[in-house]
Amino acid sequence: MKSVKKYLVLVFLVYISNLSFSQGKTDLLIINRNYGEALKSIDRELNKKESADLYFKKGLVLNQLQNYHEAVSVLEKAAEMDSSNVDILVELAETYSLLGNYKDAIPYYLSAVKIQPENLVLAGKLGRNYINLKDYTKAYSVFNRIYKADTTNVYWNKQYAFCAYQRNKVREAVELYEKVIAANPRDYSSHFNLIRLYKQLPPSGKIQAT
Repeated sequence: MKSVKKYLVLVFLVYISNLSFSQGKTDLLIINRNYGEALKSIDRELNKKESADLYFKKGLVLNQLQNYHEAVSVLEKAAEMDSSNVDILVELAETYSLLGNYKDAIPYYLSAVKIQPENLVLAGKLGRNYINLKDYTKAYSVFNRIYKADTTNVYWNKQYAFCAYQRNKVREAVELYEKVIAANPRDYSSHFNLIRLYKQLPPSGKIQAT
């Protein structure tokens, strides 16, 4: 009986070792950008046993090859198998966005943000996706929350200013754009938006100065 147990343990260890070696080989192929061989390696492993991690890696490779349509299909399988994996959810959302399917990206961004509400980078991606949908109300809400947590990020501040501008929150947008330009004076698009906003306020000489 003991010899049987030892044999089973040995078989298990060999299996784990081979699995780790295969995964390591695949990761190395991806790192070296040998995407064709990486796909073959992943498909061989998937034929043995499906896993969210393998589908995720395949999605990453397909995205690198700009095969976004097939990547979506693969990443959806990964998300079905591991719906709490933020990396998978974000990769799927970003792939939808690359295809211009901003609406389809939203549920995955929302799920990811729900899991990691403190992740401001992730929240910023959600807000940016709302902007692409021209849903400035929801985008404004997202960037308002981000601003309360971090007032120093120029990129997020610019998105927040743009949303305030689109929602006709003139004075708030002016303050935000002034802050953005002070930090990044060569941002000419922000200058132009600020001039448009100044035109809606009493004359102050700021239009000419800007």
